[in-house]
Amino acid sequence: MLNILFYTSFNSRSRDTESLMEAFVKQGHRVFVLTQTERGVYHESCEKLGVSAFAHPLKKQSPLVYFAKQTLFLKQFCKTHRIQLVYAHLENAGLAAVLCRPFISAKVFTCRHTVDEAELMGSRKFMLLNKIVYSLSRNSIVVSERSKQYMVQKEGISEKKIRVIRLAYNFELYPKPNVKKVEEIREQYKAKLLMVSACRMMEGKRPHLSIEICKTLVEIGR
Repeated sequence: MLNILFYTSFNSRSRDTESLMEAFVKQGHRVFVLTQTERGVYHESCEKLGVSAFAHPLKKQSPLVYFAKQTLFLKQFCKTHRIQLVYAHLENAGLAAVLCRPFISAKVFTCRHTVDEAELMGSRKFMLLNKIVYSLSRNSIVVSERSKQYMVQKEGISEKKIRVIRLAYNFELYPKPNVKKVEEIREQYKAKLLMVSACRMMEGKRPHLSIEICKTLVEIGR
């Protein structure tokens, strides 16, 4: 049995990480989640799965002070709970985790959920954060071969440190489809082919691609 920590910078629902936590709990491991943000629905959902949920939010301050404090807290947390594996999700959590790694016995994995989002957003800070985190990380998990390729070719990260593990979901963690709402949508937008795109409306998620696909289908008579 292992003591496993999911360390994150978010407190909203995350079915992929929740699915993994649930699987680890069923295997007999003791699972923890620690967020850099205040308690939220994420903590409540994880606790229902048998996960011990904690939060360590900090007020806005200089990045140097912020990450130093988060790193020190993570170090103490790992020692107190005898953590053996750390999965650090997203780059803010990843930075504290890689800075903490030399001072804890746990094996640390940084988990990247994106490919080129930082570049698409034109954020130099985001790109620098990626470079720092994954250069310092000894073990990185990415969700696709394309993500690995981008890290190697664009960011100069050694491919030996990168493992591709695709996302897995327990779809029972999602609410059941609202059949009535589905029927209403089909009735309102009667068509042979009806496309629905569910995403956050931000450039990094490429919502414009759905529009371009629809335009192309209309032009070819689909």
